[in-house]
Amino acid sequence: MPCSVWMFEKKAIERWPKHERHLFLETMKQGHALVESRDSLAFCTEPVFSSLANVLGKTDNMPDKIPEEVENYELLDVDIRHGLFQLTEALAFLHFDGKMLHRNICPESVIINEKGAWKLAGFDFSIQGTIGSSGKPTFEMLEWDQRTMAVVQPALDYMAPEYVVGGRCDMYADMYSLGILSFAVFNKCRTPFSHDNNLDQFRKNADQLKQLQPNVLASLPAEFKDDVKMCLNFTPDLRPDATQFSKGVLWTEK
Repeated sequence: MPCSVWMFEKKAIERWPKHERHLFLETMKQGHALVESRDSLAFCTEPVFSSLANVLGKTDNMPDKIPEEVENYELLDVDIRHGLFQLTEALAFLHFDGKMLHRNICPESVIINEKGAWKLAGFDFSIQGTIGSSGKPTFEMLEWDQRTMAVVQPALDYMAPEYVVGGRCDMYADMYSLGILSFAVFNKCRTPFSHDNNLDQFRKNADQLKQLQPNVLASLPAEFKDDVKMCLNFTPDLRPDATQFSKGVLWTEK
């Protein structure tokens, strides 16, 4: 049966500080049935074509000579609509059936398989909710540490403001991240705000969400702007859940 084999050689991080090295390896082991040797980690998945980040032009994780099929890959409008819908369905299952948060939704965490389907991957930072007396899951808050290497933490540019400015953490944090990813898909992997892995800059940018200017989303398809804007609401309760987002105009007009 065809498959993709993912392999990581430990020597790639041998010069890292010990704490980051340990954290990185432990993070990689989350959500995978890994085979570990002294020199490497490996696991298998269904056949994979590329990550969403790679086809959007972010190829810093690839060899100098980028495979021609990746470099020349073009996302059509129908691919984007269908792909985002697939991610929304995946989140609906994760949130409502699995009672889980992904906590690192970004183009690097989306895999495109050989048939062109978009698959939510990268569950390294996911967490299972705890069901309380109300029947609703609660989740442990993730703290992004500026003193720790960014590569061993979730992508800060895609994280919801509550992770840094405070408040409860629930499925609406993932929906914020999906909104940022939706923007990035139409903007060659650029996000509406760049935090430069700096928490002070993150807080300044988060303040802009309280009154988001129309020009920020100007590059999005007109029929999609309102849905993405709702996802980027500073107040979590005002964001749509995955089921509500899947009923947006982007998928009902065509």
